[in-house]
Amino acid sequence: MASLLVINYLLVWGSIGSVLFTILVVIFLLTGVLYAAVENPDPKTKRKGMIGSLIILLGIIFIQSISTISSLGSYRGNADFMAIFVFNYVLYLILFLYDTLIIDILILVKWHPNFLRLPDEEVFTSAKYHLKTLIPGSILGLPLTAISVLLSVFIFK
Repeated sequence: MASLLVINYLLVWGSIGSVLFTILVVIFLLTGVLYAAVENPDPKTKRKGMIGSLIILLGIIFIQSISTISSLGSYRGNADFMAIFVFNYVLYLILFLYDTLIIDILILVKWHPNFLRLPDEEVFTSAKYHLKTLIPGSILGLPLTAISVLLSVFIFK
């Protein structure tokens, strides 16, 4: 029973998170927020890129918190911090790998669709650039996951 709960949790919320993340990336591409984060823009444009990055980080915390609250429900009070942390960190890794391998490398770098009018920055042309982010990005997930677990277990009881 417990293994089915874990598999269901990761499949459902990994899918939901991937769809939401894809929508967010498309919106960021269409509005130019994604470009603002990688080019050397003026301060106003740079702020736009920083706000976009903040939205992504808050979105990750939101998805993890909502997934914990809705999927674990009454188990939350009985589960220990580490168990929920591991659930959410694996969910983070699924979303992070989806972003890095599918969106960044397969779509933006390999396919590099003309209709997106992507600039020829290293971010949009080099798979190596994205592969170098795997370790730092995985480490970044640790505090994000801790925040989401604290929110979902202790604040939103």
